[in-house]
Amino acid sequence: ECLVRINGVTYHHPLANITNGAGAAGGAAPTGKSYSFDGIDDHVLANGAAPTVDWDGINSWSISTWFKNGGTTGTPLYIWSACAAVAATNRFMGISTFVSGGVPYIRFVGIQPSVLIEDVKSPSGGGGYVQVRSTDPNGITPGDGNWHNVTLTVNTVASTAQGVKMYLDGLPAGYAQSAAITLDWPHFVFGCRVQTNGAVLDSEFPGLIHQASIYNSELTAGEVAAVYNAGSPPDEMTLTPSPLNYYRFGNGDVLFPTLKDYGSSPQDGTAVNMTAASIVDDAPP
Repeated sequence: ECLVRINGVTYHHPLANITNGAGAAGGAAPTGKSYSFDGIDDHVLANGAAPTVDWDGINSWSISTWFKNGGTTGTPLYIWSACAAVAATNRFMGISTFVSGGVPYIRFVGIQPSVLIEDVKSPSGGGGYVQVRSTDPNGITPGDGNWHNVTLTVNTVASTAQGVKMYLDGLPAGYAQSAAITLDWPHFVFGCRVQTNGAVLDSEFPGLIHQASIYNSELTAGEVAAVYNAGSPPDEMTLTPSPLNYYRFGNGDVLFPTLKDYGSSPQDGTAVNMTAASIVDDAPP
């Protein structure tokens, strides 16, 4: 029940041991902090940013997230997810980590009920997803204790053969064909899966998120590489293009449980079931 046809390959890019940089724009400079999600009920609601990621058949968008770990379970654990406005459709999409047959994966999935939009063909390991596994040649392991960046770029026009692309650590990791369907996804969450009109939250992510951004364009490979910045998260508000929504997860924030949006069209999020102790001193090198 997937929105996409897959043709995926993975590439390896070692994390660079570079000190965090900081730009002048976008508010306070990054300070090396992150949100730690307990994998039980912690999450951040960011519904205000959700309209940017609608699958409307016209527009394009991209989401970048810095994460660490993700558990070792057969249940997909969602770094971010979005879902539909109508509970009966129970459709959702998101980026998750999970383990299957002892092999860790990271994947994007887009579901609508009872309809297989595209068949699946994937050298990255089938199952109906844009996904990366550690056993692919030169693949990386999402739960290896290191910081990684996953960026999804999307062109929702159905005729686009590679309308969905996943990048890991700044390099291509898989792609998929856009589906001939128009869907709206107004509910958006970091740290778990949201579905059934935003009422059901599960598959909680047990790890850290350092920085996330949402762009209202399909980033090019070069632009994704700039976001990755050789493993040192930049102040993305100094990039071209700059993100519509830009979350630093504790870096300079003083409004907790509000997750401040430093983007050009700010939509603050709200931390749920989390305390100030959830902001920890850990960040990409």
